[in-house]
Amino acid sequence: MMTKIILALASGLLLILGVPRFLAAIWMAVGVPFYDDIVNRRPVEPADIDLLMESREAAFSLSGEPKALAELGTIYSTTSQTPESIALAIETTKQALALNPVDSFTWHRLAVLLAGTPDGAEEALTAWRTSHGLAPYEPPLYNQQFHIGVFLYRNMTEEDRGILREYANRAYARSRGGFRKYARDNDLLEWAKFVLRDPKKTAYLSS
Repeated sequence: MMTKIILALASGLLLILGVPRFLAAIWMAVGVPFYDDIVNRRPVEPADIDLLMESREAAFSLSGEPKALAELGTIYSTTSQTPESIALAIETTKQALALNPVDSFTWHRLAVLLAGTPDGAEEALTAWRTSHGLAPYEPPLYNQQFHIGVFLYRNMTEEDRGILREYANRAYARSRGGFRKYARDNDLLEWAKFVLRDPKKTAYLSS
């Protein structure tokens, strides 16, 4: 009898805990196509942006999912470039990190946001270092970590600049053509040559 009671209580607890997470997962799935469009700078209708925000807000309210907050921060900063939107994006991203402080991608995103503010360089550099410390070998971040590192170069220590050189070398090794294209598209070609300081690599980047 006691075993049945315990099993019933356990089942009820699982139901209580599981349903909100299940519903949150559904809400997160709803906005995936629109979120991908925003991240890749493709046009998104205002109504779809509203739905995307609603989906992330609903997911967070249901399960406290840090990813929902992190994505809200990205949405705020990519759909509007006003100081108010950037400040809201930074605040929301920090809230996500308070819930999940080991998310290297979100630390990187915070570094990007802070680097674009007038007095955010030092805090951005801290976020950049944290992202690196959590995931130093994260191929999808090689180009982006190099990119944001260039913006923070003036504030870097020699150790930081060594890490920046590592990112440039890893990005080059992963796909030298991809790295060259990324550098060209983002006006970073001269920076890439300067940071790499390798005659053969520099010659390729210049070709």
